[in-house]
Amino acid sequence: MLLVVAGLSLGMNMWQLHREFHRQQFVELHDVRVLGRTDDFVFQMDVEDPDTHMRTPFMIRFCPDYKPTHEIEAGVILNYLKYERHDLDNCSEIAPDSLGYTLRRDEHARPVRFDATHTN
Repeated sequence: MLLVVAGLSLGMNMWQLHREFHRQQFVELHDVRVLGRTDDFVFQMDVEDPDTHMRTPFMIRFCPDYKPTHEIEAGVILNYLKYERHDLDNCSEIAPDSLGYTLRRDEHARPVRFDATHTN
């Protein structure tokens, strides 16, 4: 019985190490436009490709340990977005203090908006 428990414990530790080892690198983006919000955690955004200067759309699903604020909606711009992609969980981690986002704001601290119906 002790051998079975030790084997299960070792197996769980190996699984956690596998998960940690297979995490992707951090992603850091600037001037990200929010194009749409599917639900509390899934967003469509775009960012300018530094080589082509074309805007590249992407979908992002935030991990459920952090719920983005109501201010992140279609038409706002994120000055900064840094996350860690978790492929095994199919989500992007932004909860730790070293990760996150900042909204572009005007002189009255309101989010700066763009016309989300024209994304060029």
